[in-house]
Amino acid sequence: FSFMAVVTTYRNYDDFRSMGFNVLAPEYPGYLDFPGVPSENAVEREGQTAYDYLRVVKQVPAENIVIFGASLGGGIAIDLASHVQAGALVVASTFSSISAVAQKSYPFLPIRLLSKNPFESDRKIGRVKMPVLVIHSIEDDLFPIEHGQKLYSLAPSQKQFVKIRGRHDGTFTHATVNPNFFSDIVTFLNTKAGFHLRQ
Repeated sequence: FSFMAVVTTYRNYDDFRSMGFNVLAPEYPGYLDFPGVPSENAVEREGQTAYDYLRVVKQVPAENIVIFGASLGGGIAIDLASHVQAGALVVASTFSSISAVAQKSYPFLPIRLLSKNPFESDRKIGRVKMPVLVIHSIEDDLFPIEHGQKLYSLAPSQKQFVKIRGRHDGTFTHATVNPNFFSDIVTFLNTKAGFHLRQ
């Protein structure tokens, strides 16, 4: 199985390898030390390139690929899943749209008209044709849980919503905060997407 991870707040890929996955985690142009200019088009193009590598070069069957994204990576993962085939989509602590996040901070501005990189996941998730797992913390201090709930409501059938605890800084994956974080992912993939993963 291949786990295509387009993430920002999560870096310990050994947890996914222990389930039986190989992991491909593309870098974002212009983020951290990676060269390039950051933009919505650039990061979405990077996600597509990684997916094409798995399918064409490595010849991984689409049904063996799980697309995963956390935080900003959730927006990239949803965009990719809206126009490719894969076994499942898993997003954690992501947003319904960057425009919605900004609009809450600046309610008097026409944010949707001004935003160059709106990351409108809420307009894309309805086109996803694979099982969808939305994980969101009730304590998320950057993207409130309403973002996850909205994405879940807009996703097609074969979906599940899991509430967790923890701040947005990535600690929500720690066993002391959410001891069932990874087992919930495994259970979802095994029951909804036909995988046979180790707990």
